Amino acid sequence: MKDKFISLAICGALFAGCGAKTADTMGGNVYNQGELNRQQSVKVVTILEVLPARVAVEDSGTKTQSTTVGAVLGAAVGAVTGYALGGGSSDKGAVIGGIVGGTLGGVGGSKVGDEATIVDAVSLVYKIGDEVFTSTQAGKVCEFMAGEAYMISSQGSDTRIQPNTKCPEK
Repeated sequence: MKDKFISLAICGALFAGCGAKTADTMGGNVYNQGELNRQQSVKVVTILEVLPARVAVEDSGTKTQSTTVGAVLGAAVGAVTGYALGGGSSDKGAVIGGIVGGTLGGVGGSKVGDEATIVDAVSLVYKIGDEVFTSTQAGKVCEFMAGEAYMISSQGSDTRIQPNTKCPEK
């Protein structure tokens, strides 16, 4: 029985670490499923300056996953503890222990990932006609250079300037 709980705890720890955000998963050339097969407007812009930046990103997916894993593990541990405290024959103790353990595990799991993840980004100073703008987006400085680039706009003031060069291969 003890081995099962150790296995559950290891699985929970592994799931809690999943889903970390990086510039590679959030860049201007990364699309969500809902953005596929949709018409978007494109403008040619002139990048004037590429500045390094850092962006704080909340990872709600990891937080939700950690809450769920915490609740499941807490319920399992609570049920076994309640059953054992009831002398090994208390279904009521197992149920109450499971409810209390699940609640406490869920609350504990929700505290995982409270801090935002810092990802690499760029602040792009660009020109459209005679107007100069700036846009900060996830990405690497080596993916952009002064010169022409495509800016994709899906709605409102959202901008997605596509990388116009490649980083050197390692």
